[in-house]
Amino acid sequence: MIEIKDNQAGNMVNYQERMERKHHKNNLQTQFGVVHTPKDNQMRKIIGSIPSAQFAPIFDDYLARLGVCGTNAKSA
Repeated sequence: MIEIKDNQAGNMVNYQERMERKHHKNNLQTQFGVVHTPKDNQMRKIIGSIPSAQFAPIFDDYLARLGVCGTNAKSA
């Protein structure tokens, strides 16, 4: 599991930029081959262009993993 964001950074883009300043690379570069970290509005445009149904398997898997851990995520 890679970390793409932390609470101190505020958002994913700020976190990736902070990682790049500190380590001269970030997770988007090393894990996904992203050359330039997109800005917030670019990320919204990219994510907004993806049909929401394509995200369903990610959330299904996540919820299944929570269930294995004994967390009742569906009741929330």
